[in-house]
Amino acid sequence: MDLKEIFEENKSKQTPRVLSKGVPIEEHATKIYTRAMFEQFGEIIFQSGSYVVDEKEKGKAYLARHIRSDRWEPWSQVEFEVAIRSEDGAVVCECGLGELLGMPCCHAVNVRFSVSDRDMKLFLECDGARV
Repeated sequence: MDLKEIFEENKSKQTPRVLSKGVPIEEHATKIYTRAMFEQFGEIIFQSGSYVVDEKEKGKAYLARHIRSDRWEPWSQVEFEVAIRSEDGAVVCECGLGELLGMPCCHAVNVRFSVSDRDMKLFLECDGARV
């Protein structure tokens, strides 16, 4: 670990995190994310409320659509396909942000909220969260 990582890890341990969203996944996120990642994840939870989920294939494929899609530019993407892998239960979104950020995107969070909140711990760990 370099000096910056050590500093961030120590600051994360010393600074109490505020649970502002009131959802179970947030409490688990305090245990696995650094302070900065936890703040970013809070924003992702907030953004997930702007999407509605339609089931394409029961238990496997979903479509997350922005609730204000009529106000977006015609060229912007407002629908995202989200799949739940049967082999490990990981939620994978076509936007690719989950793989890029190392934490689930707002579309994947919304799908997981819509489907069930029983596997939130597994959900966070499957999507690349690091202790």
